Amino acid sequence: MIAELAAAGTALLGEAPRALSIGGVRGVYFTDLLTGTVYRLDGAESPVALEFPGETASAIIPLDDGRTVIALHRSLAVLGTDGGVEGRIELDLPAGTRLSDATAGPSGHLWLGVVPAADEPAPGQLLRLGDDGVHVVREGLGFSNGLGFTADGSRLLHIDSTPGIVWSIPHDPATGELGEPEEYYVHDELGALDGLCLDEHDRVWVAVFGGGEVLCLEAGAVAQRILVPALRVSSCVIDGRTLVITTARIDAPEEELAEFPLSGSLFRFELDASNGPVWEGHLS
Repeated sequence: MIAELAAAGTALLGEAPRALSIGGVRGVYFTDLLTGTVYRLDGAESPVALEFPGETASAIIPLDDGRTVIALHRSLAVLGTDGGVEGRIELDLPAGTRLSDATAGPSGHLWLGVVPAADEPAPGQLLRLGDDGVHVVREGLGFSNGLGFTADGSRLLHIDSTPGIVWSIPHDPATGELGEPEEYYVHDELGALDGLCLDEHDRVWVAVFGGGEVLCLEAGAVAQRILVPALRVSSCVIDGRTLVITTARIDAPEEELAEFPLSGSLFRFELDASNGPVWEGHLS
């Protein structure tokens, strides 16, 4: 099974694909994390939707009032219903870190991964942000990556890329409280686990950066493999029944780019299932 090209591109680090509306325009939006650019898939093209010069842009999160949050380097940009930036939420992150993958959960909380960055990197964390403030819910992480909830909200799936583990964590969908993490899948093959999404059957689709594939995990084991014509596969989202996949070209040697010239492009693959619930965050 091989993914096909959705839109040619040259993203340094394509990330954060999300099917939602921004400023009344629905589509699959994604970012080039390292340039702070947000794109929208439009047919076979991906025009620029927003730009945040000098920032990283690692996640796009819908809110329950029609607004949108963009996770930047160490803050959150809040977009109004017209798609314009109406404010920023500054976060007091540890020195040597930045924001990474982030999502909303059934309780309305925002879940924000924090990863090592800069010349003196610090350990990663997972934060929960809501009307009850900011709480560090996991710490001492190697590299916090993909986040997603099961359809009933009872489990949070969370990737730590450094040890190559997908964690399954009991989660109270009403309060956002977490239980003890359990190993769901341990990756001992080529590449690093990166972004993830879940389908309606709670199968977990995981991008493998450097592995050139998306894994479908079911009951903690690999059930399917989707090959991608780019080695640096970074994240994925399900829009209807289409798996949309981001890739990267950062640090790729010339030989790799010659073999995989579409690195940094967007790919797609038709699934036999639709996406799970799209949770929206709440910010008062």
